[in-house]
Amino acid sequence: MERIRDQLPLVVDSSEPGAEQGSPADDPITALERVGKDLSNALKLLRNLRNFAKEPMANATKIRTLLPRIKSVLAKLPVEITAEVERWTASLSKILDDEENRRAQSLTSDLDQLLRAKSVKLGGNLPILEASFFKLEFRQRDVRVWFGPQREPIGTRPKSAVAVANFIEQLLAQLNFEPFDDEHFVEQLYQAYRAVLAATSAESATQARIDEVHRQLIVARQEPTFTQHQRLREYTRMQFGYDLYRLKQRKHRGKELQLVTASRSQTIQHRDSLWVPSDEIGKGYLYSHLIFREE
Repeated sequence: MERIRDQLPLVVDSSEPGAEQGSPADDPITALERVGKDLSNALKLLRNLRNFAKEPMANATKIRTLLPRIKSVLAKLPVEITAEVERWTASLSKILDDEENRRAQSLTSDLDQLLRAKSVKLGGNLPILEASFFKLEFRQRDVRVWFGPQREPIGTRPKSAVAVANFIEQLLAQLNFEPFDDEHFVEQLYQAYRAVLAATSAESATQARIDEVHRQLIVARQEPTFTQHQRLREYTRMQFGYDLYRLKQRKHRGKELQLVTASRSQTIQHRDSLWVPSDEIGKGYLYSHLIFREE
């Protein structure tokens, strides 16, 4: 009996003078309070998850936010409890994954049919699909549309096949909205090229930065009566890249237009290079400079 008594935690009335004090680690009430607090936190988190799970897809973002917190909460609870919770949360995560995959496949199939009706072929693999000159990045809540290899962000649309297909149709119509004349465009391009070189300190420079040529073209496309108080007539990088693609007449005033492929370092900053398509199905190259070279 004496040996058993020696092994028990020492808890005494601290009011008695000279009584030995037990350490906090030996206090069962403190331990139970700690477990009770951990259980309370776990219950609150799991109740929120259970409520969101009633409509998992409508609350997918909230569920995805809470699920990573489960692991740290469970680490503080007895194994018997954590095992059951882990099974339940894994099942909930699988429900979300399966439904999101089903919806993605359905959306892709619908989008493919809608684009085919507009003579646009859909390619690529989720989460990045390709439609003509555009990359379609499927994200958690929406679809981001890019011109070229995720270089020029054009806009976002809801994750709806109809919304995305209509946006692609609008963009293609926008690219071809204004009449395009090779001679007029190449003359504007040549004058913009000369203006960039004139502003360059190096007299021997023959290559002009493509982004600076673009800025000169924006100025050239304004009305003669344009003032600083008026809104600039837009000429986007997307339109510039497309115009360079569809330009067939590349010889002008005894010189030939040539585009200089961007080096790897020139593709780090967005403005240092421009994507120009090479065909109608999304292939193309990044260019950093252009030059009118003597024939």
